[in-house]
Order: sequence, then structure tokens, then C-alpha cells
Amino acid sequence: MTQQKVIIEEASGQQLRLKVDGVEQLVAQNQAVLQQILEKLNVQTFQVADKIYNIKSIDQATFGFVMDKSKAQHQLPTGLREELFTKEEDTIWVQSLRQALLYEGVAVGQEPFEIFQHFGWLVEVFLLKVISSEGRQRTLSRLAYLVEVFQSSLRYLCFVQLAQPLAKVRPLSPHLDRFFRLTEAEVTALDWSHLLLQTTAEIAAADSFVPELYPLREDILNNRDEIADVLQFMERQRTRLLRGDIPKDDHLDQLLDEYLTALVTWLRRIAFVAKYRIVSIKDIKLAYRLGSGKRFVHHYGELHGHFEQVYSQNYQLKEVAIKDSFTYNHSVLLFKGTDIGQAMERLAQQENYLSLTPFIIDYSVFKQTETHTPDIRYYAGKEESAYRYHEVGLELNINSEEQARVHKKIRVSRQNIRQPGLDELHRQLTQLIRSEKAAKA
Repeated sequence: MTQQKVIIEEASGQQLRLKVDGVEQLVAQNQAVLQQILEKLNVQTFQVADKIYNIKSIDQATFGFVMDKSKAQHQLPTGLREELFTKEEDTIWVQSLRQALLYEGVAVGQEPFEIFQHFGWLVEVFLLKVISSEGRQRTLSRLAYLVEVFQSSLRYLCFVQLAQPLAKVRPLSPHLDRFFRLTEAEVTALDWSHLLLQTTAEIAAADSFVPELYPLREDILNNRDEIADVLQFMERQRTRLLRGDIPKDDHLDQLLDEYLTALVTWLRRIAFVAKYRIVSIKDIKLAYRLGSGKRFVHHYGELHGHFEQVYSQNYQLKEVAIKDSFTYNHSVLLFKGTDIGQAMERLAQQENYLSLTPFIIDYSVFKQTETHTPDIRYYAGKEESAYRYHEVGLELNINSEEQARVHKKIRVSRQNIRQPGLDELHRQLTQLIRSEKAAKA
């Protein structure tokens, strides 16, 4: 029997206009009412705009936020429309980000690359594309770069929240199992802003690795400074871009200015990420000789700045010898603080760092041919018994040029004939998912 399809057409006032297999009906805008309808139909999912939601992932706090996504028009808030960054002000917005970083107590240079590096490679790569010669052109490619800055920043924050339960002896996150079952297409269409709200809510504030995410969640739910409207606007425009609904006409200029203004507003709000540092631990070697103590030599690469140098082969790994302590090998870690040298000296204090692997990996440590430069990939979904990872700089496919994107994706199977180093990553992922299921049993 085919499962019935429930679509939320519009949330207006106290009512929801929804369709069940094409039949329209009006119901009260209430989480309990919607849940009762789904239970009677024996379905767990419903659609709002282009997103699919599991009713179990919706709570009372986020219900209104999700329903608001059904609104036909998501415009930039009026106040921001009066303060647009125009094409004649292509450097002012960069300095606006710099001021937000300075407010966080971070030492910041003047040049764009010195400013962008504080957001880490996942975000930095697209910020650099925005100010490239191609990115400065008033085209859909510029818009694609802008929307991927936003998408990458949300993905990064979600990975931080998803990784925290895995650091515990007994994972308890109800979202991990659902996340690891998503296909590549489902991850691409995932509502990352909703996932961020949910994963933040389930971690006790006192135990959170990034406590700044709690006031951010409250700001979004209460639409403080219209930040929820900003999020909805950016998400809607990304959907329109992917669908090919944005024409290449005179209105594109206005949309580019509006999206950049919204993006800067968002990045300024999450400028606290500059107080953390992402590092790839490439290798750990034991230095232990007769008459000496144990010292663990960590070879690592900082995933901030140097992005252009990675592809010009000028990137330099660093190493530090830590007495009696070591951390996760072949992993991407998030450290508290802006001084990696000092952070590495505190490896014995595990509360000072968080492993982001397997959500973010350094592909170079799994390759048969050794390379010194990090090759950062992020988890992008499941494919039967295999897992997909994408390169951090993978651009939106708005020109139907999928073949050009293939080399930026990797498939991690149980048996990886050409790159057998990935076998261990597959075992790690499989074990984590099994442990998660066992913890819920």
C-alpha cells in the first residue's frame, strides 16, 4: 500500500492549510493536531516547502519555526533592505565581519583572507570564491557561492552538535541514527537550521562544547533581531536557485545585494566560531628511549587560512611533542581557544577538544599515496552499505555539470580496492551506528 503524502501548504493565523494525497483541508495550527492526523494516516513524515520532516523531530519549541517555512514569500527584513551592501561597496562587508570578530576578542588582520580564515576551511573556501574575479561578477555563480557560505556554516555547526554525543561512552542522541540513515539526496535537501535547533536542545548547556549555540537557538526561536527571518530568506533563495527559479534579469542585482546583506548578518551572529580552531591530526608517533619519558609527536595541519596554499603545495604541516599524552589519530579535531600550540599542550584535558570525525575527515590520511596537504571532506549521506563524502569546496550543481563534480566526491565502501585505507573509516562508521542502535535498545 502506497504511503499517503501530507504537505503543509500554508500556515496562516491559527490555521494550517494542508493536502493529504491532493485533498485540501484546514486544521488548527497545533503540533498535537498535526501529530494526530499523521497517526491516523499511519505516516510519520510531512512536507513543508521543499523539506521533509519526521514528526518525531518536531517539538513544541520548533513547531512554529518549521511551519513558517510554508510562507509563500520570504523577504529580507525591512530594516536590512534599507542597509544593503551594494556592488559599489564590495569591501565594506568584509570589514563588517572584521568588526564582529574583534568584538569576540580575536586578533584579526586587515586583509580579506586574514578575516575569512577565522571561520575555518568549511566556510572560508566559499568566502574566498565570493571575492574571486568570477565571484565578483553579477551572475548566478556569485549567488551560488554566497548560498554555500551559508549552507557550509550551518553544516559545520550541526556537525559540532552531532559529534558531542559520540564523545560520550553511551550515545543518546535521537538524531544520530536518523542522520546516518539519510541518503545523499536527503542530506542535500536537509533542513540544517532545524537540525541545529534540535541538536542544541538535547545537549545540556553545562555540558556543551560550544555554549554560544544556546543563546543563538533562543534568538532564532524568538526571532530576535529578525535572525529567523534572515535564515528563512536565505534558505528560500537557495531552494529557488537549485530549482532554477531565479532568472538572469535585472532583479538578480537586487537579490545579490540582499543575499550578501543577509549573509553578513548571519556570519556576524556566529562570529563566536573564531574562538575555536579546527585541526587535522595527520599522524602521531611515539618518541620513547631508554632513560627518557614517553613523548608523542603529533603531526598536524591547521584548517584556518593557507587554503590557497594547499593547492600550490606551499602548505606546511606542524609538529609538537606532547609528554605522556596523545589524542585521536587521523582525525579532525575542534579545539577551544585561538592558539593551537597552547591547545595541543593541554591534550590531557579532553574537555578542551572535540573530534569532528567521522562527520569531517582528512582524506589525505587514508590515501595510498602520502600527501602533506590536508584534503578535507564532509559526510554527505549513505548509499546502501556505503557512505558518501564531499570535498569542502564542492560547488552547487546549477549548470548540470555533474561530471565535473565527480572527482570531488568519494564513496567509502566495506572494501575499497583502490584506497584500502578507507576500509577502516567504513568500519568506524558502521561501529558507531551499531553502538548508537544498541544504546537505544
